[in-house]
Order: sequence, then C-alpha cells, then structure tokens
Amino acid sequence: MKLIFLLLAKLPFKVNKYLGLFIGFILNFGGESKNITRQNIDLCFPKLSDIEKKILVKKSLTELGKAIAESFYIWGNSFTKSAKLVSKINGLDNLKTDKAIILLTPHFGSFEIVGGILSLHKPLCVLYKPAKNKTLDGLIFKSRNKGDMSVVPTTIKGIASLSKVLKGGGMIGILPDQYSQHGSINSDFFGIATKATTLLSKLANKYNVKVILTYAIRNKNSYELFLQEVDIKADDLQISVNKVNQVIEDLVKKYPEQYIWNYKKFRETHNYN
Repeated sequence: MKLIFLLLAKLPFKVNKYLGLFIGFILNFGGESKNITRQNIDLCFPKLSDIEKKILVKKSLTELGKAIAESFYIWGNSFTKSAKLVSKINGLDNLKTDKAIILLTPHFGSFEIVGGILSLHKPLCVLYKPAKNKTLDGLIFKSRNKGDMSVVPTTIKGIASLSKVLKGGGMIGILPDQYSQHGSINSDFFGIATKATTLLSKLANKYNVKVILTYAIRNKNSYELFLQEVDIKADDLQISVNKVNQVIEDLVKKYPEQYIWNYKKFRETHNYN
C-alpha cells in the first residue's frame, strides 16, 4: 500500500488529471458512490428533470474522481509546490485580524488543497477523521502534518488542541458538513432534517473568533481559492448550527457538481438502498 501511495503521489499533475478523469469514468458505471450520489441529488434537487439529475450525477462523480486523484498529489508534494496550481486567492486579507480564526471548509471542490495553501500564510491546526486502515492513516497523517499545518484527530484530546489554538489567537480548520460523534443536533439541509455537528458553533460562540468560509474551485488547469467571512454566531446553539448549514447550502447551490455527494448525509431520515 505504501508503494502504491508513493507512486500515485509522485505522478506529474497532468497525468494526475487524467487519472482523476479515469476514476470518475469508473465511478459513473455504478456502485455505492453512484447510488448514494443519485439519491442525495434526488432529495436536494427535486425540481430538476430526470435528465438534469442524471447530468448532475455524472458531473459530480467526475469531480469526485478528480478529488480522489488530486489528493495523492497534494499529500505527496510540498504545499509550496501545490501553491503553483492556484491561479488566484480571493479574500486573503481576511486572515489579517487580531481575532482567532476558524476556517469553515466543507467537503467541496479541492478541499484538500485549502489548508496547505493557507498554512503558507498563517499557521493552521486542522481537525481530521482518522482512516480505518492504520497504514493508510499513517501515510495521510504524515502527508498532511507538515510545514505550518498540524492535524489533530476527532477525539476529545484533538478538540482540546483546537481550543488551545483558539485561546492563543491562532487559526484552525473544521469540515463541519459531515456527522460527528462529538455532538450533533438536527438541522435542515436543503429543507431536509439531518444530523449536523455542533463543534464549530460551540467553538465560535465560546471564543473571540472570525469565521471564514474557505473553499477551492476546481478549474480546468488550476484552482481558485475563496475566503469569505460569515456570521454563524448566535446565543442559541440551534440557530448557529442552522446558519452553518445555510452557508454550506448556499455554496453548494452555486456549484452543485463540486460538492462531495457520495456519503449518507440523510441517514437519519432517509433509507438509502
């Protein structure tokens, strides 16, 4: 596995792009990813015609293939080298603040490249969910945990590390759009009740922070990064979590094909088959 990981990581980026297209091509043949993606798009975009849904599913799986392939390239190269693939960073001035920063980074576009690039401008601590395979997890951990970016697992200890960074006025990153075992409540996403993590809202309301929506749009030969300050704070935790979901939903509506749809987002209310 380690040898395969290293080989994929060292592929030239042009070759990596074709690998991503090939993976997307395979995903479009069928399987669990296509089935879940189709059901999620059916639920979130009921007004689309059947043909429009099929086109969106195809585009989404193609983008997923690219996301899988490019992850190896980003993991296997320095953040400085990956930065050469970024054509533009919008809103970088948002990092210039006396407040601590929380990067709200959904599973959208090239989310793997976001943390590494921004850590070149300001030290960053990112929360991540360890892979089930220990060998793979070790490789990914080492690949992400470099330069001025450190990663901590989704454990009590990891969350304590995030709090420590915020207390010191630093910057952390959280991907808040997937279910977390460390606190969640029901919140609508595209009008459908689903479990949503409370961690980002709790940290944002506890500390003096600036919350920045960050994402990278995947273009033909490059990436474009966006940083946009968002207001998700509220005395009521439910309202704050709802705001987070709304921020993500608004982004997904702009570029629905670049969102990662192949996970059971609505497992609490929808019977995936």
